[in-house]
Amino acid sequence: MRSPAALVVTTVALSFLVFCNTEPRKAPPEPLEPAVSEPLMASASASAPEPQPELLFTFQTFFKSGPKYEGRVANIKKIARMLNGIHIHPGETFSFNRVVGPRTLEAGFLEAPTYFLGEVLPGVGGGVCQVSSTMYAAALHANVEVIDRRPHSRASNYIEPGLDATVNYPPECYDNNGPVAKPDKRVCYDFKFRNPYDFDLIFKLSASDTSVEKDKGVLIVWVQGTGKIPKVKTKWAAYGAPPFDIRYRTVSWWKDDRKKLKQSGRPGLRGARLLTIEHLDGKVEKKSVPSKYMPVPEVFEVGVEFDAPEETPSEEEPTDG
Repeated sequence: MRSPAALVVTTVALSFLVFCNTEPRKAPPEPLEPAVSEPLMASASASAPEPQPELLFTFQTFFKSGPKYEGRVANIKKIARMLNGIHIHPGETFSFNRVVGPRTLEAGFLEAPTYFLGEVLPGVGGGVCQVSSTMYAAALHANVEVIDRRPHSRASNYIEPGLDATVNYPPECYDNNGPVAKPDKRVCYDFKFRNPYDFDLIFKLSASDTSVEKDKGVLIVWVQGTGKIPKVKTKWAAYGAPPFDIRYRTVSWWKDDRKKLKQSGRPGLRGARLLTIEHLDGKVEKKSVPSKYMPVPEVFEVGVEFDAPEETPSEEEPTDG
């Protein structure tokens, strides 16, 4: 039989063990709420990682840089910044003119060489069409639904035939709300396409003064998305080359019959961009996108005594790029 002293010691030891236990007691359970599925679903979706956009296609073009081309380079850079990071949501239609807006001095665009009736002339916003063309080429390879696209009046030096998209946005083509409801297709050229996928198409653009090409800058367009797209291959098929005509521009202060070449002529080009589309289910689709480029006239400056033959009417139309 234990003595009273031993009983006291045992009680004290038990008390010590109880109060020195470092494991905290568990809190009593919270009262159960009525069974609902929403909190569980929200918790499950919150824990799932968001899909990250992946590169779907990229396309690049080069442009001349240096003091002589400052205006054009500045315009290209400006539009690249405006369009960089733009999201085209599923089923949404992108309009180049609506997003970029009027190309005016008030909007921050500079004067640079543009095409007009086949000749290179100064104008505000020169270089715009290189951005729309590079973007079109990237979008075409991403197999978007092209709604509105027009080739240049003349083949471009910076991109292959059939991959360009000219844009033109004079005052009669827009109002305070953007492009007018019924634009005059003779002068209003837009580049539009629709996103046919169930995920956003993200366009990233970058323009730099330097590149791997000597004395040239580079414009790059990346297309990103969180899903898969078909593989698209393209090639150009030429169907003809209309000849160029010769034009003469009289210089009033040349009082003789001199003649000086201002612009070299170049034959036109007619053909189509042939697309081979390999869909995700393995089916192969063939498409043809026609393009027609007018000849580049040969232009001479002549004196007032020069006996110039009559000019041949041209079918060429104005563009701003």
